[in-house]
Amino acid sequence: MKNFIISMFTSCVLASTAMAAETTAPAGMPDEAAMKRMVMLTTPGEDHKVLNQLVGSWNYTITFKMAPDAPEQTSTGSSENAWILDGRFLQQKVSGVMDMGGQKQNFTGIATIGYDNGKREYQSTWMDNMNTSLMTATGQYDATTKTLKEGGEFFCPIKNGVVKTQSELQFVDENHFNYTTYDVTGEKYKSMEIKYTRRKEAK
Repeated sequence: MKNFIISMFTSCVLASTAMAAETTAPAGMPDEAAMKRMVMLTTPGEDHKVLNQLVGSWNYTITFKMAPDAPEQTSTGSSENAWILDGRFLQQKVSGVMDMGGQKQNFTGIATIGYDNGKREYQSTWMDNMNTSLMTATGQYDATTKTLKEGGEFFCPIKNGVVKTQSELQFVDENHFNYTTYDVTGEKYKSMEIKYTRRKEAK
């Protein structure tokens, strides 16, 4: 009788081990729960759809100044915005002419913006042909005001130091959005404002 009980116990243990082996991923591989979590974290969702409002061709007018008491300068240009990497990031390609104190210079820049499902925040980058520093920023979207607010920084060659910024991307309507940046390194001031208008294709 004792041997029979031991035999039955052993059979149950072996059967349980076999069942566990069938539901457990091979060593070094994610299990089913981890795979589902990975898919959720790497798939564009509702937060990405907020950026659909930026897709398209735009004209812009930019007003900027380098210091609180500096005179404002104005320039114009165009922007092409489109999804990349299967809808995970929006890429903005900008081209225009910058008036730098009376000296005009061709200006090109590239921005990317997306939503990090893991960190639950928007993340953006900016690079252009007038700097070797990459601007980075992170923030949150306020659906009530239709405004994406971010904080970031970049190295300014004119000031020869890191500049900290706060920015607001406000969706006005389907044909307009505004982007405003504040320099908060020292005394806070509005350093730049860009007004975008959707470009209508010629018929």
